Amino acid sequence: MTMRQPRTINAGNRKRTMMSARTDIPGTLFMSFLHGRGLLNRITFGCSDPYVKVFDPLGNQIFATEHCSSTQNPQWASEDGKDDAKSKNKTSLRLYEEEGAIRLEAWDKNALSDAPLGQVQIPVRELIGCNGVRSFQLAPAPDEEDEMVRANKNSLGTLTLRFAYREEPLTTQKAEQVESPDYRLPTILNVRVAAAMNLLNREKTGTSDPYVKVLAPDGATILQTPTMRSTLNPQYTERSNGDISGKVRVKHGSVGNLTFQVWDSNAISDDLMGEVQVPLTTAVEFSQRAHNASADVQHGPRVS
Repeated sequence: MTMRQPRTINAGNRKRTMMSARTDIPGTLFMSFLHGRGLLNRITFGCSDPYVKVFDPLGNQIFATEHCSSTQNPQWASEDGKDDAKSKNKTSLRLYEEEGAIRLEAWDKNALSDAPLGQVQIPVRELIGCNGVRSFQLAPAPDEEDEMVRANKNSLGTLTLRFAYREEPLTTQKAEQVESPDYRLPTILNVRVAAAMNLLNREKTGTSDPYVKVLAPDGATILQTPTMRSTLNPQYTERSNGDISGKVRVKHGSVGNLTFQVWDSNAISDDLMGEVQVPLTTAVEFSQRAHNASADVQHGPRVS
């Protein structure tokens, strides 16, 4: 686990740690999904079932809308806002700095495997202070591998959202803390799963297919490794087909645990093979002096 430190600027004759020079952050951005128009239809007979995933500037998925059945023009809420209070298709995001982007990914829900419909990346600096309705043109991801999305790159449709931004200025006490050279604003903890050893075999015949989930203190999944087939000693490397690293924002004085869960992938329902909890303070402290750590998973398996 490694820590990315916040940038610093000179303030007089001393250094002061800062996330941004803007005065309208930190703040909270509220997003309500209204509709999509002219989305890609991936179905030969019928129509796609679109929904949207939301990713924060760290690349973590924070939300997904409900899917709309058989339509290229999904409707999640009305533009007049009258049904906003009852809508489940809205989320919020705390913003600490103007760097990075929020990513919206449109997907077609399928029984076996969901398929991409396009995405858009919105710079955070454009959303700070944003209030009102905005529409965004979908495009292929920079590294898009899906041939249908690439072939229809100029006609992937639009997503329309309503935004509201609430500035949450620092209190007098907090402002005085920020002026202190010892004050530390949120930093980023990078977590990578390298390997697991001597895992519990949940299969009566054959060997389990393990993958690892890492949960932040608030229960959000910050990463999920790819599934490794028929092994109790999986190695998760950069060549694996999937994410093996994730990020979590850590405030000074944060408490709680990182939870590492090992699961056996099955066709119907996955089985928990064990888990281990690592205090966030321990992870942060360790990240500052080493890169690799191991911990015993409950009931014997071991993950690192």
